[in-house]
Amino acid sequence: MKTSREPADYEERLSLLFEAQRRGDTEYLIEALRREHDVSTLPAKWLAERGVTEAIPALVELLDVANPRARCSAISALEKLGPPLEAKPRLVEMARTDDDRYVRGWAAPILGDYDGGEEITGLLLSLLDDSDWFVSSGAATGLGRHGDVVALGPLKTRLRQLRRSPHA
Repeated sequence: MKTSREPADYEERLSLLFEAQRRGDTEYLIEALRREHDVSTLPAKWLAERGVTEAIPALVELLDVANPRARCSAISALEKLGPPLEAKPRLVEMARTDDDRYVRGWAAPILGDYDGGEEITGLLLSLLDDSDWFVSSGAATGLGRHGDVVALGPLKTRLRQLRRSPHA
């Protein structure tokens, strides 16, 4: 594993990632999550597809980086691997307040995988009314996963609104 090497060239870093993927070098891919945020979408996807749960701590750390694509990749990978309880507070915060609409939209559905009763249902219902369709649809998916029957009425109402919307 070449973790001490820090290639500056983008293509070289991508090449090293693809080589690590071919070799099945999960240690290198996990380390890349920690230090290669601009190309973290690839190792996050590959590790999640392989079911490498050892990557979960690095993916949780990735939720705090500045790059919104990296945060979305981390959310997607955590969703596939099974979202850990320690990520829940950060995911709630991301769904509520992240500046990036895609991060908020990716964070909303994964919240439906957590137990949390009224707290999660309430947050997802508030996001259901978000003016951004990506966030709203993520909230609808999260509510569906969460399975709280309280959400059925608001989901039906929002669906009717969307059907009548000229932008739908």
